[in-house]
Amino acid sequence: MLEYWLKRHTVKSNRAIGKQLGVGKNTVEAKRQELEATGSIDRLEKLEGEDGRLRPRHATPRSPKPGLPDTTPLTFPAPAGEAQEEAPGSENVLSQDRMGL
Repeated sequence: MLEYWLKRHTVKSNRAIGKQLGVGKNTVEAKRQELEATGSIDRLEKLEGEDGRLRPRHATPRSPKPGLPDTTPLTFPAPAGEAQEEAPGSENVLSQDRMGL
C-alpha cells in the first residue's frame, strides 16, 4: 500500500503520506529511497507539505544556538619524543565541554 501511495502521490511529503497511512515519516522515507534507487519514482528536490506548500526535501542543518557550549572535538598531538601506542582508529581527542571551556 505504501508503494502504491508513493507512486501515485510522489510530490507529497513523507509526513503527509505517513499520516494518511498510519506509518512513520521515516518508514515512508526508507521506502521512497528504495523506489528512487530502482527508478520506480523520480527523485524530487521539493515535496508538498500537508498545507500544500512546496518545501526543500531536506532542511539545511541549523547552526548551534548562541550561549550553548561548543562541543567540537579538539585533537592534540602526542608529546614530542614519546611514542604512543593506540588502538587502531582511536585518537587523542578531548571535547571542549569535557575540558570545562
